[in-house]
Amino acid sequence: MNTTTATPAAQTVEPGTPLHWFLEVWSGDAAADVAKALTCTEVDALAGLLRSCGRTAAALEWINAHARSDEEGDAHHRTPAEALRAEFDELAASVPGLDLCEEDPETFGYGHLVFYKQNEDARIGFTEICDRASDDPEREVTGYEWLADRRGADGVTVVTASGSAALDDLDTITAAAWTWATQ
Repeated sequence: MNTTTATPAAQTVEPGTPLHWFLEVWSGDAAADVAKALTCTEVDALAGLLRSCGRTAAALEWINAHARSDEEGDAHHRTPAEALRAEFDELAASVPGLDLCEEDPETFGYGHLVFYKQNEDARIGFTEICDRASDDPEREVTGYEWLADRRGADGVTVVTASGSAALDDLDTITAAAWTWATQ
């Protein structure tokens, strides 16, 4: 399967209106401090408004920041793999010209989650590290390894970054993706 994350069309917001200023304030860094204090319903309502006004990255940031404090059974509680995917979706929505694809490394030979930079021959692939063989239905993902490369003008592909981390070390995994995407 090879799918791409897409951003929905947004409603127009006139500059200087109360809605514009609301979006400016609540699309900023407030999520990190405030989201954990809100209920799931409140965060969903805020994220829905942000998303409808074209602030997809901010909406994802609110959901992700809130989910970090949710406990098992709460609406936004996520497994580490779900949290990683949410962080990657936020990155794809935040950086213009970045595509996130789900791929099958056995078919495509690169990674399970792969970012591509549009109009550049650059990509970074994140491949699952499992506790058992890939054909074992009982296997569990225990981490990710990544490999970034860029094809030069001469057609030669050069590795620009690589690494691995345990699944519970999401900060290291997402930092690798953010660093690559913003360089």
